[in-house]
Amino acid sequence: LCWALSLLTIFFLTVFPKPSKNETKLSDAEQFCLKLLLVPNIETRMNSYLLKFTMRSQFDDLKAVIDAHTLGICGIKMSRTFLTLLRGTLVLGNYMNYGGRLGGAAGFRLNLLPKLQDVRCSDGSNSSLLEYLVKRIVKATGADSKSLREEIPQLASKEIKVPLQDVVASLNNIENALSDAKYDVDS
Repeated sequence: LCWALSLLTIFFLTVFPKPSKNETKLSDAEQFCLKLLLVPNIETRMNSYLLKFTMRSQFDDLKAVIDAHTLGICGIKMSRTFLTLLRGTLVLGNYMNYGGRLGGAAGFRLNLLPKLQDVRCSDGSNSSLLEYLVKRIVKATGADSKSLREEIPQLASKEIKVPLQDVVASLNNIENALSDAKYDVDS
C-alpha cells in the first residue's frame, strides 16, 4: 500500500505539480489520490498505519516459528529413538577414531554430524553414511524407522523449516521500522 502511494505521489507530482484545470478530467480515484497528497506527511502516516496493521500478524508468525522450534527441541530431548541414534553415532565415532592420529578421541563433534550426510556410498545406491548409520542402528535396536517421526511430530511442521536467523532478521526489521516510525512522528 505504501509503495503504491509513493509511486502515485511521484507520478502525480510530476504530471500535476500545481493544481490546474486538468484535475477535473481525472477519474474519482485519481482525484482522491490527489486530495490525499494534500494531507501533510501522508507518506509517514500511511507507513505508520501499515506498520500498525501488519505488526500483529508478523509477530504471530514469528511466535509460531519460535514455538515450533521450542517444541521440536523439547521433543528431541525427550525422544528415546533420537537418543539411541545419537548413542550409535558416538559408538561409530569412537570406533573410527580408535588408533588414528586423534588417538582416543571420543565420537564426533556435534557440528560434524551434518557432514555424515556428505559422505556417499560407492556401491551405486547413492545413500550417505548418515542414512546407513541410521538403518543399521534401527535394525540393531529393533525400532522401526517411523518411530522417530511418530515420537517427534513437531519436526514435520512447516514452521520448523524456517531458520532462527530469519526470525532474528525479521525482528530486527520490525525494530528498525518502529524506530523509523518513531523518528518520523517526532520530527
